[in-house]
Amino acid sequence: MKTRILSALAVLTALVAANLTGVTAANAATSDCYTYSVNGSNATITNGTACSGVVVVPSTLDGYTVTALGVDAFTDDNDITSITLPDSITDAAVLAFNKATALETITFGSGLTYLSQGILGDNPSLTTVNLPSSLQRIDAWAFFNCQSLQSITIPASVTSIDHQAFETNASLTAVTFEAGSKIQSIGENAFHGTNVNLGAPSRSGSSFVGWNTASDGSGDSYVGSALNAYLAAGSGTIYSQWSVSLTYDGNGSLSGPAPVDRATYLYGASATIRDQWRLLDKPGYKFTGWNSKADGTGRPATPGALFIMLDEPVVLYAQWATVGSSFSYNGNESDGGLLPSFAISPLVSGTHVVVQRNSGTLTKNGFTFTGWNTAADGTGTAYAPGAIFDMPETAVVLYAQWQLTPVKAAWTVAPSVSGNAKATARGTFKLSANPGVWAGTPTPTASLQWYSCTAKVAAATSVIPKSCKVIRGATSATLALKSAQKKKFIAVAVTGQSAGTASTTVLSKSTGKVK
Repeated sequence: MKTRILSALAVLTALVAANLTGVTAANAATSDCYTYSVNGSNATITNGTACSGVVVVPSTLDGYTVTALGVDAFTDDNDITSITLPDSITDAAVLAFNKATALETITFGSGLTYLSQGILGDNPSLTTVNLPSSLQRIDAWAFFNCQSLQSITIPASVTSIDHQAFETNASLTAVTFEAGSKIQSIGENAFHGTNVNLGAPSRSGSSFVGWNTASDGSGDSYVGSALNAYLAAGSGTIYSQWSVSLTYDGNGSLSGPAPVDRATYLYGASATIRDQWRLLDKPGYKFTGWNSKADGTGRPATPGALFIMLDEPVVLYAQWATVGSSFSYNGNESDGGLLPSFAISPLVSGTHVVVQRNSGTLTKNGFTFTGWNTAADGTGTAYAPGAIFDMPETAVVLYAQWQLTPVKAAWTVAPSVSGNAKATARGTFKLSANPGVWAGTPTPTASLQWYSCTAKVAAATSVIPKSCKVIRGATSATLALKSAQKKKFIAVAVTGQSAGTASTTVLSKSTGKVK
């Protein structure tokens, strides 16, 4: 048997050598005890046999990130006793540590997802192996003929151990699987020539029941001492067998219990899907079946039909389809507050809908809430809070309606009078009124009234002095000065008003005494 193993390794070594024939060192560089090649910003260590003793491989060499170990990178090294690889390494090529005869301990970084073929083969001193939680598979001959290796822990992430991975490790007695193991298969003769005691894997929600020569459990089953003897003597590929549960989830149902299945199932067994879904209720929706994912992207299942179980627990989620149309409220550019709460949507056509008030105190700066409308711009159907309508077959969105909040008019630049203050019998000379500048919401309107005063008005005022009298009929922007205004002081009052608010009146500064 050993001859056959060595022959297989010889073939692997020969193939590697053939692939390396003609490779040049054109892009090779050295740093410390490493020779490496560069690809972009990454480095591959091609030779580390100049290293010795306890070695911690750096994550960078001369600024390049170390991401790989090349074929035979540490092969035939006789000086390294312990080596630790950085998390940056994602690829360690075949035979990378083959025949590193002094190597006792190796720790892999978290970047590796597999151990390549023959990576640690023929290492007579190897006793301690620390595998990363990222590891998913152990390839063929990975640990063949490591005579001093007595135990190893397989990370929970590993799904497969390939053929002859630990073959002829005579001292190997204990193989342990981390809790939560995802192990699915162990390849042919993986533990041939060992004295292995293979621990039972475990995972949450499942019960391990043994190993079988068929993935569906239809072959020969092995557990305990019979399993260990079978592995040591030379085995075929075996598959883990699990007893798993099937549970149901209402997936958003508002009432009714989900079905209960108290049975457990082996890989490949058929479960009959329960039909108690009729007890579930989700208003506005109808039940359409079950699925192994809540969003419906998993394996579908139909009540009464058979469902093939795999090697992990299954939760079947109720699937729902809407009946009717959606109904919602929209703040329509609100900048504060909350939308009214609405428990049930969608709604079946014909359902009576009571329009809610602004219960969440929606706000929009500078505006006042006035009600709801089926169109954001108010051109649809308007609904006041408390109104009732029947739900149509199409979706309904009620948009908050906003009206500018009125702001009383106020002047920011006072009105003024200009022109030649000289009176004639015919009114030859005219005064002009400037209404000033006004602010308010909505935009204020302005009206004029001219006054004749017996005393000078020194500054604009909101109180009409008793010395000023209305000039009847004088409400236009100009005033023709006649003899009646001679020796008087003329001013104009401007009244500004924003719709929905009280008016504001201000009297301008007067002219000098009319000549």
